[in-house]
Order: sequence, then C-alpha cells, then structure tokens
Amino acid sequence: MIGKDGVPPWVAINVSPRSMEHPRVVRRLVDAVKDGEVPKDRIKVELTEHSFLGALPGSEASLLSLMAAGVPVGIDDFGTGYSAMAYLQRYDLDFMKIDRSFVANVGQAERADAVVTAIVDLAHAHGMRVTAEGVETTRQARRLREIGCDYAQGFHFGRPGPPGRIVRS
Repeated sequence: MIGKDGVPPWVAINVSPRSMEHPRVVRRLVDAVKDGEVPKDRIKVELTEHSFLGALPGSEASLLSLMAAGVPVGIDDFGTGYSAMAYLQRYDLDFMKIDRSFVANVGQAERADAVVTAIVDLAHAHGMRVTAEGVETTRQARRLREIGCDYAQGFHFGRPGPPGRIVRS
C-alpha cells in the first residue's frame, strides 16, 4: 500500500521517558532495524518533550542509538508544558507533532494561526517535517495546508478502526 504522496505508510512508536532509560527496550528496536526485520523507513519513534527533560545518561544513549541506526525520531505533543527548544539545536530530529491544543482554533482565531505558523516555521528551520494532531474540520485542514504543515491527523481524516483495516504491503 502506498500513500497519496507515493510514500509507504509507517507505524509510529511512542516511547516513554521510562523506556528510554532502559537500553534493552531501544536495543530491541535497533536490532530489529539492523537485522532487516523492520524497515527503518516504515517506523518512526515519537518522544514527548518530557523525554528530553533532565535526560538521564541512559536516555541520551538510547536516543543517539536510534538516530545512529537511521530510525526517524521526533517530538510528540510539542508545546505541552515543557519546552524542548534547547534540544532542537542539540539533536538532529526528523519531525515534530504539534499538540491538538494548538490546532483546535486554527482557521478561526488569528492568534492560534500565529502560534501554529511559528511552530511550523521553527520546525522547518531545523529540517523537521511537521504533523498537526487533532484536526477535526475542513477549515483546520485547509488553514494548516496554507501555513505549510506537512501532515495532519485527526477525525477529519478518519476514525480509529479495527486492526483488520490495516493493509499489509
């Protein structure tokens, strides 16, 4: 199965801060990529901003291990409480997901548009692709496209479904 943009779909794996501290968790994923069990272009690892705060040595080693294996790594729920901006310069991350709380009023409130535009511009300046979470209306989707957001997800595009709807390619 190929997406509309010609790219095969991927699976996003949310890795908790606690899991990042345990090298075995990340090592299993890295080994699966290196052994060819999991193509690195078919997965993405999502870390919350909390994963970067006060990162323990094990967490940083795990992050660097994922990056060295070529696994795309990015920030999930960007803007929810703690700032990961210092880490944007420290690590070469692949993507950023804008939290739904910022997306909710896009297309209907100038301030919301300004904040999301700033986040998209910030991510693009660091070479990251951007996904807006929680898109529920055509107005939001249209405005996010105008702003330059690369991807969007939410009920506007589809509701969760049973596992049988996933097509194996």
